Amino acid sequence: MSSVVTASSAVTSLLELQQQIDQDKRQSLPPPEPLSPAPLKAFLLLRKEAPERYLGQFRQLRGRLMRRRDAEQAAGRPMRSVLVTSPTPGDGKTFVSLNLALMLAVAPGSRVLLADLHPRRPSFEDATGASFPRGVRDVLRGLDWRRAARQVPHMDLFLMGVTPPGAGELDPLDYTALGAWLQRLGADFDWIVLDGPDCAAGPDAELISHLADATVLVVRPGAVRFDLLDSLLDNFDRARLAGVVFNGRA
Repeated sequence: MSSVVTASSAVTSLLELQQQIDQDKRQSLPPPEPLSPAPLKAFLLLRKEAPERYLGQFRQLRGRLMRRRDAEQAAGRPMRSVLVTSPTPGDGKTFVSLNLALMLAVAPGSRVLLADLHPRRPSFEDATGASFPRGVRDVLRGLDWRRAARQVPHMDLFLMGVTPPGAGELDPLDYTALGAWLQRLGADFDWIVLDGPDCAAGPDAELISHLADATVLVVRPGAVRFDLLDSLLDNFDRARLAGVVFNGRA
């Protein structure tokens, strides 16, 4: 019995040592590069001419997500990662992702990562004009997130692009690695907003919805019939559906 206890103690000590080494390694890495001022124009809520109603609507969405998170945590279910997807291209999900992440980040003590998860049609470079030479795919292969993310100046908001799949790669992302990564990120972030692919692009939005803690569906009024929308939602875990955003801005 004593030998078993000794072996178990040795394993525990090795695990603690490895955790300390990993922590020291993370602390020694330089902080993420800051975004230059130009890409910040992609955040509508940062513009002086932003309509007041948009600010109110995103504050409302943030409040609903926070209440949902409180309820989930009270039931013993952590909620940090939120997938933002849409039925079709052009529904404005990247617009919602950017400004939702911004609104979450301005809450006191909130640290937020916003990640592009659409490698077939990366959205952040088009939306912000910034380049993301390294991204989610590199991080899933072992790169520390700090080397791939860009930080919004003076805020605890970090953006990460996505690198396209290589030639011959049939799956755009390693979803097993993605699920494990989302779990690990809980130590670094209060919220992880995932700008996912639209549902028309293939099964990827559905796959990601089962890895994220919650899903927000962005719908453009008149772009999809309600019966088709209801059928679409059958592919998702409805228990994780945090809300539907009707977005008039494409």
